[in-house]
Amino acid sequence: GDVYKSQVIDYRGEEVVSAYVPFSFLGVNWALMAEIDMVETMSHAVSLRNVILRDTILLVLVIFFLGKKVATQISQPIANVTKSMRELADGNIDIDVYGADREDEIGDMARTLGVFKENRKKADMLALEQQRSQEEQLRRAEHLGTITSSFEGKMIDLVSSLSGATTELDTTARSMNRIADETTGQTK
Repeated sequence: GDVYKSQVIDYRGEEVVSAYVPFSFLGVNWALMAEIDMVETMSHAVSLRNVILRDTILLVLVIFFLGKKVATQISQPIANVTKSMRELADGNIDIDVYGADREDEIGDMARTLGVFKENRKKADMLALEQQRSQEEQLRRAEHLGTITSSFEGKMIDLVSSLSGATTELDTTARSMNRIADETTGQTK
């Protein structure tokens, strides 16, 4: 026949699950009944829940720590390359480029930064050489200016001396010319 099930409170005051089947035997009505405590029926489910909860917590912790380790392995090298970039941008060309020996994208970034570093060194050397060349040209120009000023001063003195000598010669020549005229006039 039919099996009936229900949850009831038993004689001990405990919640139980009862299942029974009514039947007749030799004209007497009987019921075959089985009961199990609700706590006992749920013990496997509670145990399974606890195992799943424990395993889930362990899995979350493992994923967290592995994720942190992987993130650190990625973020730390990127942070080091970024620090080197910042130092290079600030003009420090004596930096160590971290990670250039790596065979991944971080290594590519580091090698590219190394190229920027070398180009910056070359540009700084070229700028220094241009500055030295400009300073040398300025020094030569100043020296040439000094020589030119000295030459000009000497030439002015020479012209002044020649002008004075010319004036003196002119005066002497006139005086000699007048004496010659007087001598010629006395001989006639």
